[in-house]
Amino acid sequence: MSANELKKKIVNFKKRINNKVPVGTAQRISEVLKKEYTDLYNECDIIGVQIYPFFSTGYNPSKPLD
Repeated sequence: MSANELKKKIVNFKKRINNKVPVGTAQRISEVLKKEYTDLYNECDIIGVQIYPFFSTGYNPSKPLD
C-alpha cells in the first residue's frame, strides 16, 4: 500500500472515531526516511519505527555488525 493510500485510511478512520484514541503506523526505517511519507506521518498521533539492519540496503548477513 502506498503512503498516500495509508494516509487516506488513517484520516478516514480518525474521522469515524472522532479522534477519541491515538492512531498511528509502524514502518521500516527505509520508509520513514522517504519524503513521500511526510504527509502520512503528519496525520499520525504516534509513529513506530522498525530499525533492523536486515531491512537496510547493503546489509551483509555474514557481517552483521557492519
